[in-house]
Amino acid sequence: MCYLNTTEYRIIPTSGYQVLRNCSGCGCRAAYESTGSFRVNANGKRIDVWLIYRCGSCGHTYNLAIYDRVKPEDIPGEEYRRFLENDGETALRYGMDKGIFTKNRAEIDWEHVAYGILPMEVRENPESRERPQSQENSEGRIGQGRQDALRQDRTGSSLLTIHNPWGLKIRTDKAVAEICQVSRSKVRQLIKEGKLELPQDYVGSRIVLELGGCLIPENSTPVHKFPRNQC
Repeated sequence: MCYLNTTEYRIIPTSGYQVLRNCSGCGCRAAYESTGSFRVNANGKRIDVWLIYRCGSCGHTYNLAIYDRVKPEDIPGEEYRRFLENDGETALRYGMDKGIFTKNRAEIDWEHVAYGILPMEVRENPESRERPQSQENSEGRIGQGRQDALRQDRTGSSLLTIHNPWGLKIRTDKAVAEICQVSRSKVRQLIKEGKLELPQDYVGSRIVLELGGCLIPENSTPVHKFPRNQC
């Protein structure tokens, strides 16, 4: 099989993971969202640092422990400053650290992770005999050249590689549907017609697919934010 091109996408979380826990305010199981703020408490010669979460329905708070009863010298000075300033990048980093959630025995809401699927550089197959003239784009901008390069060609299929470095639990058919901007039922139809084969149910850390029946649009897939859980 001659592949006209290989295009790659990366799945990137856009906010800290939500936590599922029983909410005393709502009286039921609810989703808690990161506020992006830290609470630093000095108790004698020991320091506690928490990332504050809030129930999406009633506003009840929950503290996710980052440091628990540690000596001041155990926290790097620059990091301590960021805690005090509620640095957004630091909050996002800890809000996506699975080890922190495991340590707190906090359940991550994998079904409602806010993420974006962003295109990476298009790699042109040098063996392809028919290349769209507008495909060349030395500056790498998303435009007509990218659109032509990503479209399925009559002489060969396109390879789609999806990278999932954060290990988000996302179904493969859902990721393909979002990238191609079609419904999941359309993806299932392509599978039934033999135009698309999904080797695994979930994306995993990385998956490579042959696209024989759908087009990848020129624009990057928008960030998807999911609705809060309701009691």
